[in-house]
Amino acid sequence: MYKRYYQLIGILILVVILVRLDFNNLFSVLKKINIYKFFLVNLLLIPNLFLKSFRWKYILKFQSICYSIKDAFLAYLSGIYAGMITPGRLGETVKAVYLKNDRNVPFGRGLATILIDRFCDLYFLLLVGLFGIATYHNFFNSWFFFLPVIFLFFGVPYILTRQGLITRLASIFANGGYFEKYSHKFKFHFEEFYATIKVININLVIILAAITLASYLIYFWQCYLLFLLVVYGIPFFTVMFFVSITALVTTLPVTFIGIGTREASLIYLFSMIGRSTEEAVCVSFLIFISFHINTAILGLFSWYIKGRV
Repeated sequence: MYKRYYQLIGILILVVILVRLDFNNLFSVLKKINIYKFFLVNLLLIPNLFLKSFRWKYILKFQSICYSIKDAFLAYLSGIYAGMITPGRLGETVKAVYLKNDRNVPFGRGLATILIDRFCDLYFLLLVGLFGIATYHNFFNSWFFFLPVIFLFFGVPYILTRQGLITRLASIFANGGYFEKYSHKFKFHFEEFYATIKVININLVIILAAITLASYLIYFWQCYLLFLLVVYGIPFFTVMFFVSITALVTTLPVTFIGIGTREASLIYLFSMIGRSTEEAVCVSFLIFISFHINTAILGLFSWYIKGRV
């Protein structure tokens, strides 16, 4: 029964935060925000999303799947929108459905391209977030820091390029007790799924890394400008570390689109640099509007243009 309500944890965290806020201070911070600048900063969302959709298109191209940049962009945004309104962001698999309908691509192959794309984001955030944690907790001289970094830099690429190892890991996943009732569905698509995963090579990894780096430079710059609307003089690299750590925290399955956990993590991080809780909540609000509300609106339009499935 508890699994049905676990996402309420984030709501409860937000309620506790709101109860403890100084609303007079909060409104004074909000009044300082320049709405015109906020609108201009949000325009950076477009090139960021374009680069991410281009990355997915390149993954498709590497699989010899011809998909126009227009269709990739619309499908990508539609997937983001569907992911926001479904548990565990499962709605993002709508991109695989579009591929099947538009290009007759087997669902397993389409799903694999989505997972590769999502992995690029998670991998990059883990690296930056790990450096951020090490910076603010002085872990640079500790194996607690270097062992995960070594694994991320060398272990993960090694696993991705070892076909036999991927097969064994996927078989464990398919036959695992927790996923037992879904294993027959996974096995049905496994050959298609694995046919896509096994072609990963160093050339693809380098190109995806370059595109991911470009998209996240835009993302970090947009976050930096949002921070400056509330907090003056904060360094760019501090913002980069903060948003990476926060993004990782919001992936925890205890909330809906990061509500509560985003505010809590930013409040903690802001306290480390002597900034107020109200400033952290304001920045969280701007991030929520910029990267969730605005993206959802774009995704909804794309959903209707591309066609509902």
